[in-house]
Amino acid sequence: MIDDSNATYPADPVPSGTGSDRLPRVPCLSVFDRWRCGLADGHAGHHESVVSGSVTRWNEGITGRRLQDL
Repeated sequence: MIDDSNATYPADPVPSGTGSDRLPRVPCLSVFDRWRCGLADGHAGHHESVVSGSVTRWNEGITGRRLQDL
């Protein structure tokens, strides 16, 4: 028998409601005009934002820019 009564355990990094087998997702930081990418950091392909069923996609070349400046 192992006595772990004095053992310390790290805080659970998983937010409640996500399931214990999933780690928290690190969000992509890309922003274009008023849209923020909703995909995970390090994703492949275009950035994407979904708001009220409307999808906006952009490439890395316009990250950080405003629509009216294009």
